[in-house]
This record gives sequence, structure tokens and C-alpha cells, in this order.
Amino acid sequence: MELLKKLKLTRYQRNNRKNPVLQRRINLAAGISEQIELAENPNYKQISVRTVSDNSGDVREVEVSKRVLRWWCVGAGTVELTVRYGSRILELAKGMDAVELASTDELVPVLEQFKAAAERGEMDDMIAAQLAKQKRVNTQKQDMLS
Repeated sequence: MELLKKLKLTRYQRNNRKNPVLQRRINLAAGISEQIELAENPNYKQISVRTVSDNSGDVREVEVSKRVLRWWCVGAGTVELTVRYGSRILELAKGMDAVELASTDELVPVLEQFKAAAERGEMDDMIAAQLAKQKRVNTQKQDMLS
């Protein structure tokens, strides 16, 4: 075949590995997006579709809502906003893990800034530090048990 003689042929190597740093960024940005939705609409609930089977064996899809927990706390005249990765609060600076805001009106702009920073990769070190701390605690528990 003339076409194949003209082209440079090679063996295809599928890339199955996903970049874990990029996946963490995506997860953090998704969590911040949920918080933006919750700040704009207090009744916001995440909806997912589940496949269930009933007693007769019929399979159907059902919408299930999940309550989204707030990352902020309204105190005496101020609002404290934390950023979480999973269930853990990220340490934003040494010993500081919350942002103090004057009112809830500032929530959405600050959350959008955090989302942009997460997408740019500025929060990768914070996530890595949190994951390293989590692993260290687990290894200490294992050392104590053995």
C-alpha cells in the first residue's frame, strides 16, 4: 500500500496514568464551585443519579440529593471562611486556616478567587501538605498498634 510506505509508523502506547496533581486541582475547584452555588442559593443540594432495582427486579434511575455542608461560619459580625480538601481544612498560611470576612456578601467573590487560584495551581502545595500530614498520622497509628 503506497500510503503506508509514505508514513512513519510507530507502536501506539496508551497513557493510562492520570496526573494526580491535576486531579487534586479539579477536585478542589469542584468543591469551591459547590460552595459558590451554596452561597448564592441556601437551598442548593447536589443531585446525582443512582441506578436501583426494586423488589420485582426492575432497574430504574433515581435522582438522589446530597446535602452540601457550608465551609463558612457566621459569627458576631464577621464570617469565617475555610477551604477544605475532602473533609480536612487546608492551612492557608502557617497556623492560619480561615479567612475573616465582613459579611456574607463577600463570600462569592472570595470563593471565585480561591477557585481561580486552585485552577492556576497556586494551592497545590497546601493540598500536598494536607495529604502528607494525613499519611503521617496514619503511619503513627500503625506504629503504635504494632
